[in-house]
Amino acid sequence: MEQPCGLITGNKEPVPLKSISVTLSINDFVASVSATLNYENEEKVPLEAIFVFPMDEDSAVYSFEALVDGKKIVAELQEKMEAHSTYEDALSQGYQAYLLEEDDYSRDVFSCNVGNLQPGAKVAVTLRYVQELPLEIDGALRYLLPAILNPRYQLSESPVLSQAFSDPGQLALDGDPSVWATVLAVLWLHGKGKDLKCEWELLERKAVAWLHDHAGSSIPMLVQAGSNLLKLPVTPAVFGF
Repeated sequence: MEQPCGLITGNKEPVPLKSISVTLSINDFVASVSATLNYENEEKVPLEAIFVFPMDEDSAVYSFEALVDGKKIVAELQEKMEAHSTYEDALSQGYQAYLLEEDDYSRDVFSCNVGNLQPGAKVAVTLRYVQELPLEIDGALRYLLPAILNPRYQLSESPVLSQAFSDPGQLALDGDPSVWATVLAVLWLHGKGKDLKCEWELLERKAVAWLHDHAGSSIPMLVQAGSNLLKLPVTPAVFGF
């Protein structure tokens, strides 16, 4: 299922993201994250936008705020039906309204309906959440920040990726050959070497960690291109996306 992330319109068009800042602290096995994303409606008409944020299944949102043209709005926890009723009443009266809820179709995605976003309006969305961190096989902890600056599922719209589908070798020539080779190796292990998983699992973890350091947010694009090339049903989730 395709699911774009960030502030989007009802037509799945992105509202321009101007900047992002993140504060992270880790205590024991728990990460506390505060992320602020700044958007601006550059259209000449009002927009009813939806803020979509990918979350790990072990995460829990505890605070949501929105600053719209200097006006601060703080979320209040309500029962689902009551929250929807309050949101619709506010919109019908012309008020700015927000509705934050867990996505019904993807349990690791939170969505927030942002009401009447006027032309030229600037929006600063601040989301705070905690996340339990898993213990890796080598005893270390690893935290992955959600790649909200890139589409989460609509990677096929990338012109670079489309070129890779028609000529996968071109992607290797344009990018870092070491990164491309590592992605293909991990894909092959998951697609062909399942019977030997106990022998290569630790090596695969180290390879994925190396890719996060050297490729970052471009990993999902490389994974989809590599999966297409090798004809293997491997998703970016294997790489932590």
